[in-house]
Amino acid sequence: MARPTYKEGPIHDYTWSPNSKEFGVIYGYIPAKAVLFDQRVRPIHDFGSHPINFISYNPQSRLVALAGFGNLAGKIEVYDRRTLVKVTTIDAPNTTWCQWSPCGRFLLTATLSPRLRVDNGVKIWHCTGPLIHVQLEEELYQVSWQPIPAGTAAPFGQTLPVAPAPTPSVALLAPAKPAAAKPAGAYRPPGARGLATPSIFKREDEGGAAYVSSNGTTNHPQPHRPNGRGGGPRHVPGAPSPAPSPSPKPGHGQGKKKGKKDKDKAEAVVPEPEPEPAAAPAEPDPTVKKIRNLNKKLKAIDELKQKLARGDKLEVTQVQKIDAENEIRKELATLEAQS
Repeated sequence: MARPTYKEGPIHDYTWSPNSKEFGVIYGYIPAKAVLFDQRVRPIHDFGSHPINFISYNPQSRLVALAGFGNLAGKIEVYDRRTLVKVTTIDAPNTTWCQWSPCGRFLLTATLSPRLRVDNGVKIWHCTGPLIHVQLEEELYQVSWQPIPAGTAAPFGQTLPVAPAPTPSVALLAPAKPAAAKPAGAYRPPGARGLATPSIFKREDEGGAAYVSSNGTTNHPQPHRPNGRGGGPRHVPGAPSPAPSPSPKPGHGQGKKKGKKDKDKAEAVVPEPEPEPAAAPAEPDPTVKKIRNLNKKLKAIDELKQKLARGDKLEVTQVQKIDAENEIRKELATLEAQS
């Protein structure tokens, strides 16, 4: 029975409906297509392209589960077969086994060994989406529903059943609410943590020590001058000029100026003399250079002779180099005699 070629790619999964009137196929490259067909392979419904590789009907043929397991995200989408409308989406990562309950109202998902050796356990979901029960195990290799006699399950009504209350195991699995992170302050070494900040590291307006310059004087911030000159008082046009300040006595302060000049001279950095440019390397003697090249050729000829002794096949140019050995040695002897 050939499938319609709606999308190129492999068939990931297929299943017959329990009523034997239709079957579902997931095919094509990811995101794959999910399509329902009747017995004559005529398409009934196309669910579109999704990252899925699993399809399963519940035993009553009322619900269809489409999921992506393995290297996919583990999302399960449950559809109502009557209306073909999505009922819910279940997030079940790391699922390696999925099975409908015999009553068709619950989905079992499990993480089994040896496929995955961590987070082994079972989760039971209601068909409308809520998680009902969780049971974790150190190692779990197989899990299955207990079967019930055929025809004893209660039929579905016009509406989907209401989910029961979850067991206490679900509350234990729920992650605790993370505490609010404290704002990270400036880094402090372990020895200084929990202590008050020294005044030397504080600004003056925060109670820190006043700035002391290198000459021992304390600098205080100058008040803002509205005239922008920062120095003497502002002169108002038309007003009499202020009285000149008394001039200092002769000789007063000259000692300080002289001492300051001497200090400035002492602190002046003497520029280091620039290094003399390195002398350009002398050009090698042409005769010495030629002798060096001839020695390289003789060394290459010796290597070719060793290859020939081992039985290696040489090229024509390599044989010509060996034949020119005598001429090279004569030329080398002549140059060495001249130098």
